[in-house]
Amino acid sequence: MIESLAAQSTAVRHGGQLDRREASLRLVREALALGPDQATLQRLRNEAIAALALPATRIVLPEHLPPSGDAMMLCIDPNFTTGTVMAADDHLRLIRLADGVELRRLSIRSRTADQVQDLGADGRFLMLRRGQRSFLWNLDHDREVPGVEAATGLGMLREDGGTFCRGEAGGLACYSLPDLARTFVAIAGMPADISIVAALDEDRVIVGLANNELAVAELSSARLLWRQRVGRIAALAVAPDRRHVAAGCSDGRIHVVDVASGEPATSFSGFGEYIIGLTFDRTGGQLIAADIPGTLRSYGLPAGELLLKQQLLTWQLRLDPTGTRLGPIRQGDRFGWLEIEPARVIRTLRPVRVAAEPRLARVSP
Repeated sequence: MIESLAAQSTAVRHGGQLDRREASLRLVREALALGPDQATLQRLRNEAIAALALPATRIVLPEHLPPSGDAMMLCIDPNFTTGTVMAADDHLRLIRLADGVELRRLSIRSRTADQVQDLGADGRFLMLRRGQRSFLWNLDHDREVPGVEAATGLGMLREDGGTFCRGEAGGLACYSLPDLARTFVAIAGMPADISIVAALDEDRVIVGLANNELAVAELSSARLLWRQRVGRIAALAVAPDRRHVAAGCSDGRIHVVDVASGEPATSFSGFGEYIIGLTFDRTGGQLIAADIPGTLRSYGLPAGELLLKQQLLTWQLRLDPTGTRLGPIRQGDRFGWLEIEPARVIRTLRPVRVAAEPRLARVSP
């Protein structure tokens, strides 16, 4: 029975469930209560240490936040202070996450857009999707920004809310906000069809091409630094140190590419049917992905081993500035986020025999 409980604890720890740390420790406690022998006690001790080293993750659905009518219209800003929610009256609302207070009631309705893609940190503009095209909404004036809608493909709104970029035949069109001054950068070798773009840094942009290639464009030199065939790209992510980019594809595969060389770093199956959201954790050691069936998964890099699997509905993945909250997520008509407690560093004591008498000595890991 004790061996069975220890084996169950190991299986739970590797199973990827949201509550695996507590579940694994509960099984260890049950096994300890049965009086294990010395060898099994050591195994249980190691199992407890491994379980305690896991990050604790829990779902937070604050009571003060209003019900969500459409998961695709949920969005949280980069500061994790404000968000959007489609209310029961079919009007999009901007709310303060701390207390649920409505900041603005917008004229955006379900027929206006298919999805809220992003909200700038300055709270002035929303990026929305209509079909396979991105467009902007001015929150101060509650109206669509004319003349910036992407001809094809999805655009990007920089985190500070100061620039909107989209693909255009042969290059990238960038609009400074709020004055809408337009700059077109013709990129040498850029194909006509761009399906998705994302910011790498101030001068470089990740580009998902319609011919299933991932590329990095440098604006200052107006050229493509490299191109790599990966598949039909549906989501992009940038590692915190900006040394790697990741592409989630419609076939469920995830590709990680080295930014400096353009060479593949790793590639693995995400097990989902269609990757719609993708982000690195704050260490760059994990990739978190959401798929269309409604499953959230976390993968350890570089091998891509499954660390977390949870049935959750989300269309945008964003970490807060501390890296301890991930959202928005939706269950039923409630929405909120995942709260992630970082993995613990475990310091252990081990007995050391000396001539005089046994004592405990602290040993650094």
